[in-house]
Amino acid sequence: MMMETMNERRTVLYFETRIAAPATVVFPLLCPVREYDWIDGWECEVLYSASGVAENNCVFTTNNPERGGEAIWTVTRYEPENCLIQFSIQYPGQFIEKLDICGEETQGGTLLKWRRTYTALSESGQALLEAVVAPHIDLVMGYLHAALDHYCQNGAMLMRSEFFAENR
Repeated sequence: MMMETMNERRTVLYFETRIAAPATVVFPLLCPVREYDWIDGWECEVLYSASGVAENNCVFTTNNPERGGEAIWTVTRYEPENCLIQFSIQYPGQFIEKLDICGEETQGGTLLKWRRTYTALSESGQALLEAVVAPHIDLVMGYLHAALDHYCQNGAMLMRSEFFAENR
């Protein structure tokens, strides 16, 4: 992980993960509906999607009490031909996260480049980012990488308990 702190309200985190599958297999899995297939414990409510899966302007919600409660996700950029997806994730009154994921074909798979831009909207949002997000993001990203790679190779979900037992 690489971290860039712009000021006290904005932090940008960069991650790279290599998945042993082509981008044409990986990219469709970066979808609120398809994440049920590979992320243990994933829950969302799709509020709008004309196609029923990820697309530009798709809107869905998640609820994660540890990260500030309900989050409203909007797909703000969707380019399957370029293996690029962008989300705006709003935790009302707390913080906004912009999540950019870009994939590129490599020998033996796909390189995913993740950029997570956090902007605190309040003092309590800044405290939440410092106390909850920052200390755990490496573990969260480690699980997402392992789960996606595991699913692409085995067609089965990697359980969180299995991953965290090996990575604590």
